[in-house]
Amino acid sequence: MTLLLTVYIHHRNNILQVTDQRVKIMSEIIKSIRIVKMYCWEMAFDKKIRHVRRCETIQYMFSLIFDCVQMLFSHTYINVTFLMMYGTMWWLNIRFDIRFFAVASCLLGHMRLTVVEFFNNAVKDLVHYMAAQKRIQNGSFCLKNIVFDAHPGDLICIIGPVGAGKSSLLQTLTGEIAIFDGKVRMYGSFCYVPQESWIFSSTIKMNILFGKAYDHNLFWTVVKATALDTDFVQLPDEENTLVGDQGIMLSGGQKARASMARALYRNADIYLLDDPLSAVDVKVAKHLFQKSIKNYLADKICILVTHQIQFLQNATKIIVLNNGEMVQIGSYTDLLASSSSFARLLDDIHQFEQQHSIELHQQQSIISSTSSDVDEETLALSKNVETKHKGIVKWHVYVAYLKAGVGIIMGLFIVLIVSSVREATSIFCSWWLAKWSDDESYRYRILNNCTSVQNTNNTVWSMNNTEWNNHRNRRFYIYCGLYLNNDRIV
Repeated sequence: MTLLLTVYIHHRNNILQVTDQRVKIMSEIIKSIRIVKMYCWEMAFDKKIRHVRRCETIQYMFSLIFDCVQMLFSHTYINVTFLMMYGTMWWLNIRFDIRFFAVASCLLGHMRLTVVEFFNNAVKDLVHYMAAQKRIQNGSFCLKNIVFDAHPGDLICIIGPVGAGKSSLLQTLTGEIAIFDGKVRMYGSFCYVPQESWIFSSTIKMNILFGKAYDHNLFWTVVKATALDTDFVQLPDEENTLVGDQGIMLSGGQKARASMARALYRNADIYLLDDPLSAVDVKVAKHLFQKSIKNYLADKICILVTHQIQFLQNATKIIVLNNGEMVQIGSYTDLLASSSSFARLLDDIHQFEQQHSIELHQQQSIISSTSSDVDEETLALSKNVETKHKGIVKWHVYVAYLKAGVGIIMGLFIVLIVSSVREATSIFCSWWLAKWSDDESYRYRILNNCTSVQNTNNTVWSMNNTEWNNHRNRRFYIYCGLYLNNDRIV
């Protein structure tokens, strides 16, 4: 058992490493697909992915072999145990008691369910725990020494260099990151707008409503506050246009505004905004800040992560983070007057924002040039709905599966023969064990001088001790052969 556990843990670790490598490569390719297409690197990356996938398949093959061995032991555990007990009692010439085997069968069946079948899941959990333990060794806390309060109508801006912990602070407020020391008290409902906007395959209207009842006035107020009304005019079905995997692909700025509109439509008490202004241009960012954050959320608590330093003057408080620690807090004028490091930080953020704006402008130019090539026929395909089938599996699926193998006739013949032999062997094995048990019971009563069991048709009655031992040996050897044959077929 220890050897099997060691081998299984070794192969599970190999599978996790190769899978992580494959996922990392695929993620990098997807993020840089434009560069890959432009330089015609498809074949090179295809070979690299196939090599990693081949290594992963080999590891899965070893894991499958281990699972097969485990399944074999799982289904043959009771038979092996009974075989050992019968063999031991036969070797020691111990009399058989049928009542003992009835109780033992129930106990061994329960043991198989609780030990053998859950062994695989236990080992998987152990492997994941060991991998997680290696990842968090010598770890440090993400955030520390952060203390602030907010009231309705406050606009709190969180700034800091890249990797300072701004997004982690918002995730801590939502409960996604565990708190080891300190407390977070939030009264009322809250909405969280992540930095990576998310939409699902449906209409833009359904993405904004997100399960809430439709309110015409509220819906269009939110749409105008997030500047989506101008985008609706350009779409074929306005707010009812299908977006996502089965529809039109939205730009990063449109996704950010749709995510912002979804949050505004919820009418929560607290809003946690993770840099929603970075995905849009300067004009739209100014519109979002003025109409959505300043006006629409005027009576709400708004905690905004941003790199847009031109909006900091409107903040009630500014929290400056560095290496996961709050180094400064106060209003814009107080921080600018009391700290020279705050002014240097604003200069660094301004340079980073200018570089980010240039990259964003280039991406938007590529998207706009690509979108201009899409004709009306392509837009009409946005209403295609994924085809789904329900019910039983069709016969043509089985036919195609057999054709891909040895052929229809030969495949059906092999399945029929193997199934018939397996069932016949299993039935005959059980029948043989029952006959053996009957002979043992009959012999036991003969030895106890039970004259009522005399039966001239039963050969056990006329056997002496030598003949009986030979008869028992034949029963034992034939049962072993049937048992091994049944395991091979299974």
